Amino acid sequence: MTDPDFLAKVKGLTSAKAKASEMEHALRFHIRKNFDEDPARYTKLSERLDEILKGLTGKWDELTLALEELLKDATDEVEKDSVHHDPLVARFYGLLEAEFATGADLPDEVRIDLVYLSERIVVEIVDHAGIVRFWHNPLAQDDLRKELIHTLDDRDLFPFEDQAAIADRLMELAKANQPLIAERVGCGRAS
Repeated sequence: MTDPDFLAKVKGLTSAKAKASEMEHALRFHIRKNFDEDPARYTKLSERLDEILKGLTGKWDELTLALEELLKDATDEVEKDSVHHDPLVARFYGLLEAEFATGADLPDEVRIDLVYLSERIVVEIVDHAGIVRFWHNPLAQDDLRKELIHTLDDRDLFPFEDQAAIADRLMELAKANQPLIAERVGCGRAS
């Protein structure tokens, strides 16, 4: 799907049904492959894919056009509606927004608080990941987890009883994004 010739190859297929099928399989593979690095983004992408497939069942030409547009969105590093231009902060923001989600649009003040919280979390993770062999040191990881719980509690955006579970998901997201974090630490010491 990330191959520049992918769309050209798909457009070379003879039937709209074959084109749609090829794009659907490529999208599903892309979502599975990248999900851990940005669960919020790829959950939304998966939901959009399912909506398109349900809404355009049997309408192969329309389905092909809609999937082609979704392919373009899927290959963009940062979503168009991302609140932050830093891809790492945006990934943590997406997780926090999904945890906070009420089903309605977030008020601006909550969105601002979540951006600030995401930035603080990234700084804390990068600081801790600077410890040599951090991802092989359970004690250092536990220290970071406790610090994340403290940070979540300071902002008072999430119920206390949910904060440990959110910190666990933040740790999973950090682990999935080790290469980006290592770049911030410098010299790749965050391995």
